[in-house]
Amino acid sequence: MKNRVVVIGGAGFLGSHIIELLLEQGYPVLCVDRKEARHEYIDSLGVDFQVADVLDQQSIQSILQEGDIVYHLAAYLGKAPVTEEEYYGLNVGGVENVLKAAIIAGASKFVFPSSMAAVGPVGSESLPITENSVCKPRTLYGKTKLLAENKIKELAEGKITVIIFRPPPFFGPRANPITAASVLFKKMETPTLVIIGNQKNFFPLCFVGNLAWAMVKLMENNDSGINMYVISDDDPVTLREILMILREEIGKNRRIIPLPYWFAYFVASLLELVGKVFSFEPQLTTDIVDGIARSFYYHDISKAKADGYTPRYSLREGVRITIGYSDHKESGVE
Repeated sequence: MKNRVVVIGGAGFLGSHIIELLLEQGYPVLCVDRKEARHEYIDSLGVDFQVADVLDQQSIQSILQEGDIVYHLAAYLGKAPVTEEEYYGLNVGGVENVLKAAIIAGASKFVFPSSMAAVGPVGSESLPITENSVCKPRTLYGKTKLLAENKIKELAEGKITVIIFRPPPFFGPRANPITAASVLFKKMETPTLVIIGNQKNFFPLCFVGNLAWAMVKLMENNDSGINMYVISDDDPVTLREILMILREEIGKNRRIIPLPYWFAYFVASLLELVGKVFSFEPQLTTDIVDGIARSFYYHDISKAKADGYTPRYSLREGVRITIGYSDHKESGVE
């Protein structure tokens, strides 16, 4: 019989897809999340749900058993409306608590989704982001993910098998509507889209079905050490290619207006300056401008492929599944 898998933060977007695949592969699964988490979908899968607080190590430790495979997914994303102290508390302190609890319980594996943001905008076509890239994160999210990675390496060495994943923004059914990928999908439902740059840059994106598959398959294929993987759908594609697929599959956008990079960067710089003076976070930042218009997150997933990861879905298939799910929900059918 396969080891039990405990998915912490499993009621969320990524967690629900991982749980589906774990069940498909025959694993017994326990979903753990905060008491406020909505878990109707998890319940519909026939998976047990239990409440625990990742900020309380004992709360997690009381749940875990020897041999468990632990997925830790709980985190604040992007510009979460919390203090910086709370952000670090969950994204770094929560990881430390869960990992310590897993080690004490004698868990067999610890699986953690970090982010390409932990590496920062350092990639290019000539020198793509890999597992060995020098990390220079620019966002709070990226900085906390890198700190969490380092804490995992410090605590886990020789004590538990670890598999860490660095995906780009990902999309799919049940996605949080405020994520960058979800916003892009929504904007392509309008007749006219204003986009920064000429769309010739390579843009990182990943279908959640591929990320979840990588996180299950590569968990199975690693039984020792600390293992790191850059993950995406496949080789990088340009923003233009992504927009054309979205346009064709959604069928609503008729016009794309490019906003010059230099102009958008200038405006974002001014907004950041004003934000510092008046203590607010602007909606447009230089990080966002660079993320949309430059190829700073060009990446290489050859290590993941060599270790057994093959994307299950093409970009177009992922888009089609996502749109089909959205249409299904809007029709009122669940």
